[in-house]
Parts: sequence; structure tokens; C-alpha cells
Amino acid sequence: MQITWKKQYIAFNEWLVESDFTNDYKGVLTDPDEGFKDKEIDILSAMWYWDKESINDVADRVKKESNLESFKKVTLKINKQALANEERNDIFKTSLDILEK
Repeated sequence: MQITWKKQYIAFNEWLVESDFTNDYKGVLTDPDEGFKDKEIDILSAMWYWDKESINDVADRVKKESNLESFKKVTLKINKQALANEERNDIFKTSLDILEK
């Protein structure tokens, strides 16, 4: 997951500090292009964003019988501008086909 825009970097940094990480941990503010190449930062930022946007509220409503509509609801919580949704939908359909075999 990728966060963008300075206001999100700032909010993520504030969450890190509240979580006992140092300010500007691994350069998330001063050099976000470099800082976000770090796998730990990738994981932490995904956790932060997932929690911040209450994505579990939508994801938990998805039943075992997943379908494209439920996938779209979760995706729109993460990707509000619906960028590359056709490609995402194709990947979901292919993945679901594989899992159903």
C-alpha cells in the first residue's frame, strides 16, 4: 500500500511517534521517496492506513463467498479515486478463479 501527499506523511509520522518510534523515522518526512523503499515502513504505513480508514469495517462484512462487488467495496475504501480499477478487478477475478479450483 502506498500513501501519498505530505499531509499523509505528517499524519503517519505522528502515528509513528505516538507508537514510540522516533520523529521522522527512516526519513518518512525528510525523504519519503527513500524512506518508503523500506519494507518495515511499507508494512507500518499499510497498518496505519488500514486502521485510519476503518477498512476492517468493510472487509469484515465480506462473507466467505467473496465476489467482485464485495472486492470493489474494500478497494474503494483504499483507492478512493478508483485508479486502475479494471486491472485490479481482473487480478481479483483471476485470483478467485485459481482459489476456487
